[in-house]
Amino acid sequence: MANVAHSAPVLKKRLQRFFQSHNTGRQQVQLVVDQLEALGPTYLFGGAIRDIALEGMRNFYSDLDFVVDCRINKLDKLLDKLSLVYKTERNKFGGYRLYCAKWWLDIWAIENTWAFRQQKVVYQNHLSLLDSTIMNWDAALYQPSSNKLHTPKHYFDHLTQGHLQAVLLTNPNPKGALVRILRTLAGKQVKQLDAKLAEFIVQELNHTSLECLLAYEIDHYQTALLKQLDKVQLQQACSNPEQKTVLAWQQKRTTFNLPW
Repeated sequence: MANVAHSAPVLKKRLQRFFQSHNTGRQQVQLVVDQLEALGPTYLFGGAIRDIALEGMRNFYSDLDFVVDCRINKLDKLLDKLSLVYKTERNKFGGYRLYCAKWWLDIWAIENTWAFRQQKVVYQNHLSLLDSTIMNWDAALYQPSSNKLHTPKHYFDHLTQGHLQAVLLTNPNPKGALVRILRTLAGKQVKQLDAKLAEFIVQELNHTSLECLLAYEIDHYQTALLKQLDKVQLQQACSNPEQKTVLAWQQKRTTFNLPW
């Protein structure tokens, strides 16, 4: 897997370059983060770290998820202020979306994390966030102010091996979770799935049409990746009874080839 960050020092260097860049858009992100950090420790979380780890920063334009360890009312007051400068909107889970130059920032107070509020994950400290992601590649937490990176033990092994596995599949939006997983399969170099994640894909595809998923993707993402997938072959591949499902991709990754 070309350009994959194989260790914490390599990934931290990439992330540090993002936040300390002379690029106007990135500087704008840093200004917002500085104001969030004044409320409490602020962490970049999830998919943005995954994408930078897998592909570097040259073509990075994903959303940025920030979790702030502060009281909800303090965050509300700050975002009211920031809404005078930036395009800002509330989401249905109590967080905010803020448009900053090239990037959308999703921002929420740590106590508002859905998995904690619904007691799907026991909150102990900020590291509990690593247990709240859908997939293992998203289980990463970075604090720009201290350059500290937190990941599970085998995070970099899984990235370099292309091994994707489930972390927390209980989700208030199963369709959105499925689309997120399928976009990872379509757009990243996934080589292995664990049995739990494969079972979830099969169960959800059994009662969701690919057309419905395509429509959801168009409504929620800037790029369309799911049209590359073949639903029948995907279901067959994920129905493999072995412990791990190995996905052999065609050259253009347009379909799944069954390896057995």
